[in-house]
Amino acid sequence: MRTVTKQESDNARHNLINWSKKGEISSQGQLGEWIFNQEDIKPESIPETNYMMSKTPNAAQLIIFYNDKPNEYPSTPKSIEGNPLSAYYNNLKKGVPFFKNHNGKYVILKSGFSKDEQSIYVMSRADYVWRKQSNEEYIPVPINELKENISIKDLPHTLTEITYIDNFYLHSEVESGFHPIEELEQIFQDYTK
Repeated sequence: MRTVTKQESDNARHNLINWSKKGEISSQGQLGEWIFNQEDIKPESIPETNYMMSKTPNAAQLIIFYNDKPNEYPSTPKSIEGNPLSAYYNNLKKGVPFFKNHNGKYVILKSGFSKDEQSIYVMSRADYVWRKQSNEEYIPVPINELKENISIKDLPHTLTEITYIDNFYLHSEVESGFHPIEELEQIFQDYTK
């Protein structure tokens, strides 16, 4: 033993506490001069969640952009019994809203199980268009409120993957950005049974 400074004493106490928490014996198997040195301890990293809970119970969505807002997923099962993905799949009907957000709603075009049956893919399209108002602002207008005919092919489409993790349904956009409907159709076909 030797005389130690206050700092070395504090370091020894912290190092012994950390050593006991780790449950590991030092490489030398004994206490030595190392015990008096300040150990560089990295705090345990807390994993960041990359999703947010949606407005619908039992549903979450992957965060794509820093300013994403929570969506509503009206087809999400209210209670979960049996196979959670089958319960969700049975609620998905062509033409009904798949999700709603601050702009409007997207309606279901088709849905299918992944090849490994661990997720569901849903192709949907916007049920609104953007129209310029007299004040030069653009607002979303539901297509059923329009007087002119709209080409469905020209509306934004999206492909979403639904998985069931941690007792909720996670909705993830398969491809972000705008993609031609043919491209999304091909991805849907490649990913589903």
